[in-house]
Amino acid sequence: MKRLSFIAILGLLLFVSCEHKNGGEQKFESIKCHPSLSWLEKFLPMPDVGSGGPKKLTPPAPDSVREYYDAYQYSHFLRVTVPDANTLKFMHHTEFPCAYSVKGHVDLQNNKIVLREELIKPVTIDPIPPCLCGATISSSATVSHLDYDTIELEGLSLPIHLYEGLDTLIMIYTDVPAEPETMLWLEGKVVNENDHGLPDVEVVLENQAGTLLKTIYTGENGYFSEHLTFDISESDTLSVIALDPYYNYYDTTKVAFADMYIDYDAWTIHYLTDVKIQLGKQ
Repeated sequence: MKRLSFIAILGLLLFVSCEHKNGGEQKFESIKCHPSLSWLEKFLPMPDVGSGGPKKLTPPAPDSVREYYDAYQYSHFLRVTVPDANTLKFMHHTEFPCAYSVKGHVDLQNNKIVLREELIKPVTIDPIPPCLCGATISSSATVSHLDYDTIELEGLSLPIHLYEGLDTLIMIYTDVPAEPETMLWLEGKVVNENDHGLPDVEVVLENQAGTLLKTIYTGENGYFSEHLTFDISESDTLSVIALDPYYNYYDTTKVAFADMYIDYDAWTIHYLTDVKIQLGKQ
């Protein structure tokens, strides 16, 4: 009875520990969930923020280094290393159901190397926890020569030329865009001549050409904020126009994108600025 109770409790703990989508690391896995990918910097350098650095002090942005590597957690890639003429090492990074144990295998066929993963169902858990794990599956093989010209992985045939000292990364699929997006993070406040926040004020955002980007409204204390993703040029200017509720008067503040704080991560360029508009009769 004690043994049965222990097995039941263990099964319950394994089920609870599995996080949806982000799949927590579990004891019965032979793979490492969400491993550190710091070695990626060797192949994919961090974006260059330039020698000037941030242009002005703003609230601290999210940790770009952590975001940079997290962006690749659900990527699909293969790292091939040839430490010497007799050894091949492979690191395959992809998604797997975290309720399975995964083992990597290497099959050598003439001039082709076939990599495959063996899925092993763990102790019966019903239902199987519906989570995915960003995982790294490692495998290796001892070879008598390096005259292989093809690597096959999950039905994909990848041409390759092997030589001693080779260490290369083959990107198969990634969610990280080739070109970074540009995003505007805008915060501000509209006040009256006595510096009191004005609620329900219409705030119009336009570019230098007068193109409407967005219309928003101030909150109870006169504050407003907005996040916009669009093509931004440092030669352009943002116009923030505050209109009083009865359209009797307005005030405009202009900020050049080149003068904003700029923060980079692996796939996004953030333009951050805050403005304060004093709205009074003209």
